[in-house]
Amino acid sequence: MLKGKMPLVLAFALAAFAGILAFTAIKSQALEVKRGWNLKTVIVANVDIPEGTDVTRDMLALYEVPERFVTTSNIGAGSVDAIQNQKILANVQKGDPILWSQFSMAKPLEQLSRKVLKRMRAFTLKVNNTSSVGGWVRPNDRVDIIGIFRDSQSQENISMTLMQGVVVLATGTITGTTNAALISEGDRKYSEVSLLVLPEDVEQLALAQELGSLTLSLRNEEDTDVSSDMRKTTIRTLTDPEMQKSLGRRRERMIEVIQSGVAR
Repeated sequence: MLKGKMPLVLAFALAAFAGILAFTAIKSQALEVKRGWNLKTVIVANVDIPEGTDVTRDMLALYEVPERFVTTSNIGAGSVDAIQNQKILANVQKGDPILWSQFSMAKPLEQLSRKVLKRMRAFTLKVNNTSSVGGWVRPNDRVDIIGIFRDSQSQENISMTLMQGVVVLATGTITGTTNAALISEGDRKYSEVSLLVLPEDVEQLALAQELGSLTLSLRNEEDTDVSSDMRKTTIRTLTDPEMQKSLGRRRERMIEVIQSGVAR
């Protein structure tokens, strides 16, 4: 009896499987069609805004557009306060999107030279995301500069701290007085960091940048201590178990001291 029904069972099973495949295909196609059409809220002009006008909140409106048409130039709903009372640099018609590029900087004619102390110098290092602590280095931060070179005698790589507690003047073209709120997230990224150093430091850094790679190590803003221990790290010290144990104990003690101080 079951044998006679087997073809019917198989037919139902195949039909169900075909239905599942069809449903999956339709759903996948629907998702593909919707991709990029999710709505994002951007700021648009609520009225015609002439060039040179100080923008007020009543001149702005929120509008939803498909995310595929939104770029980093558009201003999101959360940045209304950032552009309020800022002077707009272009005529904008009612309904037009408001863009970051339509506003001036708080200090459009900033000069880095004005931030360089007398008898000091500004020097720019090339950096990437890794050598700038994931891009977290900011103007007015203090950093140590670590260099990696090849020893001319042993022909092995060495690492050493070249300078400590160096003040960051600028990241790209952003300084400590730049109104970063008026700059799009993409424009805040940088590939150079300008540092405040001595004239003698400039010579060392220029040569060091040519001979090896330089990395920045970020300090706590209140940490101004300078260590006199300028040891070099080689492959031997890097793999020395006793030294690694000693450093591990030192890290633990330091963390314990910091945590106990915070607990109080």
